[in-house]
Amino acid sequence: SRKSGGRVLMVAQRRLGQMYASGEGVEMRHPLVAKRWLLRATLQGDGEARAALADLYENQYYDAEKAKRWREAAE
Repeated sequence: SRKSGGRVLMVAQRRLGQMYASGEGVEMRHPLVAKRWLLRATLQGDGEARAALADLYENQYYDAEKAKRWREAAE
């Protein structure tokens, strides 16, 4: 169904973002590409992607304020 297809896409976008954030399963770690994929998943309502985006801002962009906002949005 269309709804389940959207869910699969959302999860795939989150997973790609996580992979680029960690560098695991991709050629190299790339925070900007990670952020793009995670943002796409968050636009579809993925709470786990919001949490991953918070981690990205905290650990790779060192932006505590944005990390806090994304963490709050994930709850």
